[in-house]
Amino acid sequence: MDGDGTHKGMRPDPARPLRMFERRNNSTGTGSIRPENALGRMGEDVILNYARREVITADPGDRIPDLAGLMDYYNVGCVVVVQAGRPVGILTDRDLVLRVLTDRTGGTDIPELTAGDVMTRNPRTIHEDEGFDRALELMRSENVRRLPVVDRHGKLRGIVSLDDLLEEIGADMRTIGVLLKHQQRVAPAVRPPSKDEIVQERR
Repeated sequence: MDGDGTHKGMRPDPARPLRMFERRNNSTGTGSIRPENALGRMGEDVILNYARREVITADPGDRIPDLAGLMDYYNVGCVVVVQAGRPVGILTDRDLVLRVLTDRTGGTDIPELTAGDVMTRNPRTIHEDEGFDRALELMRSENVRRLPVVDRHGKLRGIVSLDDLLEEIGADMRTIGVLLKHQQRVAPAVRPPSKDEIVQERR
């Protein structure tokens, strides 16, 4: 372990910086995670509005130990593998456990494995203009938890996860609960008529 608390070999290699999409504000050419999400066009209920735009990407030839280090360093659960800006695979922390550490039937040593050897190829994607419900439908039918978001040219625009969508649903439910609570009105108590009042009314 190094003096800064990180393990040797598990930090991003300065010679091979983290690649990000939408780096146009970075003059050095190296990647950096932006603190905010650059959402899509305001007012449109499209999936791009819910997507994370700070996507960590890799080339198919990037080595698995380097990618595992990036995922650990930036505390993310997946890396999107791209070619010419288009997603061709996705590599998750689950893939690393099941395909690298558990299922070791191949003869390649772990340090020599690449993203192309381990990734899930041709991942299911969703178009940036498709809706929230469509994303949930795809996740259910394809049995996946993450969907790369692409534009009409197939270029990567972001990524959306099931956890993100469930968080949005939870926030909506909490908002509905608050509205219903404020709309509740207590019915005024009605006093039953007395015997004298009933008698007088009969007269």
